[in-house]
Amino acid sequence: TIGKENIDATSELIRKLTDNSENVQGFIINHAVGGGTGSGLGGLVLERLSVDYRKKSKIGFEVYPSPNLSPVIVEAYNGLLATHLLLDYTEVSLVLDNEAIYEILQRDLKVKRPTYSNVNRVMAKAV
Repeated sequence: TIGKENIDATSELIRKLTDNSENVQGFIINHAVGGGTGSGLGGLVLERLSVDYRKKSKIGFEVYPSPNLSPVIVEAYNGLLATHLLLDYTEVSLVLDNEAIYEILQRDLKVKRPTYSNVNRVMAKAV
């Protein structure tokens, strides 16, 4: 519902940015699909981009939730709904898995208790 309230302002901002650009080739979208903003507003933005910029490429970098790292039970449900939108509105999606990155930090990089900052740094380097 917050996404529906903000989609028009977000679309207007995107329109202004693309109008000020000489040659927009496409869009890169970075978002988490476990929470309401990343899956809800992120899905609405993708849908609007597909309507307004039909011929432009849309590439997504999506962070999928881990049931072992988060106590929020609806994350898996949000991820499932977001996956449906990604199939419809992106040409390419690169999936980033929170749990796998957490394990890489512990096993390979020898970080005993990885923080969100550790996980985000590894993701940023992957992207």
